[in-house]
Amino acid sequence: MYSIEQVSIGPLGHGASPFWDNKTCALYVSDLQTGNIFKHDTVTKENLQISLEKLPVAFVIPIFGQPNSFICGEGNCIKKFDWDFQSNTANNVNILECLSESDNQFIFGKCDACGRLWAGTASSINFQSTDGCIHSFSNRTGLVKQASEIYISSGIAWNLQNNKMFHSDPIQNSIEVFNYDVTSGLLKHNVRGHPNGMTTDENGNLWIACYEGSQVININPETGVMLSTIQFPTNQLTYIAFGGRFLNELYVTSAGYYFTNFDKQRYNDAGSIYRVKNLHTKGLNMNEYLFY
Repeated sequence: MYSIEQVSIGPLGHGASPFWDNKTCALYVSDLQTGNIFKHDTVTKENLQISLEKLPVAFVIPIFGQPNSFICGEGNCIKKFDWDFQSNTANNVNILECLSESDNQFIFGKCDACGRLWAGTASSINFQSTDGCIHSFSNRTGLVKQASEIYISSGIAWNLQNNKMFHSDPIQNSIEVFNYDVTSGLLKHNVRGHPNGMTTDENGNLWIACYEGSQVININPETGVMLSTIQFPTNQLTYIAFGGRFLNELYVTSAGYYFTNFDKQRYNDAGSIYRVKNLHTKGLNMNEYLFY
């Protein structure tokens, strides 16, 4: 039977894009509401925090081969920065590229097996508009718009063969399946809540955080069968990543900023980061960003 515990970071306004660094056994997570970036060292239990310009930070990802260097999505720009883990401010902050749509902002980001960044966006003015997009980014190609007319591009995962990409849009309550260039199918599930951040386990199954659903669902993407669910003590679950030394733990972020006073009393640990153990499955190593 699985067990859930809280990680000693937060509460966060909107926990986003957790990244597990298996080399250092550390969890990185950003707060999409405050712009803060956190590092949780699971060995020493030390928590560190920095900020850039107090704009929304959607993701933070280590750069391969460049210790203490990271790429992040802040506001509508992709930036590179250094973190010495001594001060509370980032060093050598450089803008790599910004969205052409000034009213859009990054919502999440993740790298594929080639170290290429994939990042989702949404309108910073109206989440009910279809101004969201999926972009890829490398230093050779720059930002490339891969898909558009999306409400909120809030989650991506890949299959084990790395030839399909799963994408979630919580407003449409759907999960789409893409090849790297052509849409190949659509999965829909009548589940409580809206599919948000997601990841893949060693068997190729999807684990999806359900916003306003108080649960993480485990789905076989080939058959559409729901394999299991995990219930949580708060309902605004946002993003998800496997971690732990053996990648057999699940880290789940949540949001606390959007609650009414009544909901805050009902879900008094909203904005927490959760660690789930005893899942009887493992995840895959997360990919760092690669300059090439």
